[in-house]
Amino acid sequence: MADPNCIHMKPEDFEHLSRVLTAVGEDMQTGWNRHRAAIEASESRIGRDLLGSAFRCEYGPARESVLALADPLPGRWLTQEQNGTDAVALYFLAQQDATGCFPR
Repeated sequence: MADPNCIHMKPEDFEHLSRVLTAVGEDMQTGWNRHRAAIEASESRIGRDLLGSAFRCEYGPARESVLALADPLPGRWLTQEQNGTDAVALYFLAQQDATGCFPR
């Protein structure tokens, strides 16, 4: 039977998950920054001769496509975590409002 003094969300479980999601998002950002820097450093070694120019024609659009998808991912992860944290806060407010409507 459910505890009548407990809201259905179990905020303590979410708070733990929130910390995990934040850590994952921050690790993702750190890792992606490191890999992106390595990619950019390697790109400087692509030659400017005929072969290098031909490679750049194929590589450039693929590079932009990958960066357009990968660059925002860590921020999106952290945004989702923040949205969840906000949802818990709203749930608490709704619980308080609802509890105040019933006489004890």
